[in-house]
Amino acid sequence: MIGRFAGWMRNLRPHEGEIIARQVGVAFAVFGGYYLLWRAGWSLNTNALWLAVPLLVAEALAYADFLMFLFMAWRVPPPRKLPAPPGLKVDVYIATYNESLELLRSTVLGALNLRYPHETYVLDDGCRASVAKLASQLGVRYIARKDRSHAKAGNINHALTQTSGEYIAVFDADHVPHPQFLERLLGYFEDPRLALVQTPQTFYNLDSIQHSGARGGEMEQRWHEQALFYHVIQPGKGRLNSVFWCGSNAVLRRSALESIGGCATATVTEDIHTTIKLHAAGWRTAYHDETLSSGIAPDDLDAFLTQRRRWAQGTMQILRSRDNPLWARGLTLQQRISYWASMSTYFSSFQKLVLMTTPIVVLATGILPMDTFGWNFLLHFGPYFVLGQLANSLLGRGHARYFDTERFNLLKAFAFVRASLGLFVPRKLGFQVTRKTQLTERTKELLGAVPHVLLLCVTLSSLGWAASRIYAGALTPAQEFALELTAVWAVYNAGIIALAVRGVVARSHRRKQYRFEARAPIAVTQIGVPGTAPFEASTLDITLDGLSFHHERPLPAGQPVRVAIRVPGARELAATAIVMNSHAVEIAGMPAHRVGVWFVEMTDADHDALSLYLFSDVAMPHIEPAQALPRAA
Repeated sequence: MIGRFAGWMRNLRPHEGEIIARQVGVAFAVFGGYYLLWRAGWSLNTNALWLAVPLLVAEALAYADFLMFLFMAWRVPPPRKLPAPPGLKVDVYIATYNESLELLRSTVLGALNLRYPHETYVLDDGCRASVAKLASQLGVRYIARKDRSHAKAGNINHALTQTSGEYIAVFDADHVPHPQFLERLLGYFEDPRLALVQTPQTFYNLDSIQHSGARGGEMEQRWHEQALFYHVIQPGKGRLNSVFWCGSNAVLRRSALESIGGCATATVTEDIHTTIKLHAAGWRTAYHDETLSSGIAPDDLDAFLTQRRRWAQGTMQILRSRDNPLWARGLTLQQRISYWASMSTYFSSFQKLVLMTTPIVVLATGILPMDTFGWNFLLHFGPYFVLGQLANSLLGRGHARYFDTERFNLLKAFAFVRASLGLFVPRKLGFQVTRKTQLTERTKELLGAVPHVLLLCVTLSSLGWAASRIYAGALTPAQEFALELTAVWAVYNAGIIALAVRGVVARSHRRKQYRFEARAPIAVTQIGVPGTAPFEASTLDITLDGLSFHHERPLPAGQPVRVAIRVPGARELAATAIVMNSHAVEIAGMPAHRVGVWFVEMTDADHDALSLYLFSDVAMPHIEPAQALPRAA
């Protein structure tokens, strides 16, 4: 129902929809304050404060999180269209350590394809001869260092001493820029106090762990776990001058970086730490909400949690430092609130676990966290819950998906709790590069879901125990009703846990590379088979190593073929390939075969042209800028 209402909202005129979203947000803020006041003063079970107080605190933290979200999402400015001034000196940095050459090559090709004049540098912290050779082949500059201290931050700081461009575009090795990247961003620097322009990180591998329903309809293809952050929260931070650097897909002003001594090196999250120092020094930052690059998201749960754990650990380091945004000199009040809103998200996992474990305790012991847990409670909690979901959905501008957000919050919860303890028990951290390739260790991924499976088992066991007590007739009607309400809560929790576990267990890992669902015309010729003529087909999916297509007849495995791929904007690309498989399928009621081939020979020029087609054309945006409703007059 809430989703349908949000859909109806999108049919309103932008001005009307924006006003309604804000009004619902304010309504929930007011009612939520009343609800918490009622919870603290008229519902708390003072005979079980050990259970009642943590639940109340968890609810209060959720309410505080919403108020900060309302503050940031009050208005989401659309991206500005500013012409890039001619004659700017721009350096493009591609930071790499141990990424594959094929992955790095695609990024370098994307950088070379940028339309604005620039110089491209590969910053290789791995000091690999193969990377130096690649840079030489493609005609880009190569910078390496023997001392790998301070990881990526040290790598960029070293490059600053070897280059001279006044503007620096930074990309991770797995984020391929689109041709218009620099043209879209350089105009922002007409503001002489602007230090940084950040763009969203969009991910082309739609079957990653952090995507939801990637193979479903069009809307499902657009959503991933960071969509709300990149398309609502960061643009909202733009009007508060609190946009922070996300490590890649950004342009920075050299003089701004040099004014604070370069990238911050005291933490493993050099990007947000560097931005805090820039803001404290009086520099401004901006956000451009347009998909201008294509990256690869962590493929499996282990890589996903490794990345999120590093972000959380780096945040704890910042909170322990003198650059803590709550008290660092030079920041405005709105910047402090905005930074705290992003950093406090790691503590919300404690709140999530409290909400998950409280019904287990209630069902197992019969002890209630509230004095009133019947119709009076429902009359207060019902409007609070519905209004809260409606407000979050509307303010999310189409990027807030409740159940998906809930399951991802649960998946991250145990990792965030562990990392958050670093605020009180600090330990030395090393920078861990996020593993993003497929064919990873499946066992490691499944082990990451063990805590969630155990939580599901305990929840179901508590439900069974409570059901047996109710069936035995040993409870009063009031106690039965309270346990029945709690059982509904526990069943809801079990559903969220099951969704999270299913998202991990049900995933397949069959291919080394992600296959783009691209439709390109091809001509196929069987090699060494007399009497066969070339035939026309259309690709179903393509990688840099192969493709698949439909054909009326099967082709034998091992059969060599010659494939001509007609890519828009490029000459015909040729490859010699081997048939890997041929499966019978049915198309519109007619028998056919899905044929998969593996490239065994392709020129470097054709391979590079195919790479640009996949990463710049096919990967071009699965996620559009936020459907921001223009501000009210």
